[in-house]
Amino acid sequence: MNAPGPVARLALVGAMLALVLVACGGAGQTTTLTAAASGRTVELRIGDELVLQLDGSPGTGFDWELATTGAPVLSLRERSVGSTSTLPGGPATVTYRFRAAADGQAKLVAVYRRSWESLPPERTAELTIVARRP
Repeated sequence: MNAPGPVARLALVGAMLALVLVACGGAGQTTTLTAAASGRTVELRIGDELVLQLDGSPGTGFDWELATTGAPVLSLRERSVGSTSTLPGGPATVTYRFRAAADGQAKLVAVYRRSWESLPPERTAELTIVARRP
């Protein structure tokens, strides 16, 4: 019996990789939400990415911070701030990137406030996250 040639081996490796990706649920889906989605329940599969984009003006002292991170169901991957203006104190978007990491349900709560004040938050964005295996 002859050994398979390079093309046949490559096809076999490609087929095996495709099976592994299907079994693992692929690379996952990305769901992008804003504060307007507050109060919603979001269903994710483990491996999916959740992007939460929150508008504000960090230059005024107000900033978004996570009151609850949704752990262990969600894993925080990144927080970034992108300015939408060239003016000091102008508008900006705070972006949080999460990965669904475990089965279960969790609350994700972001509050918009001045960290040095003991007043209630100016705004709140709250999501219920439900993550399941693919």
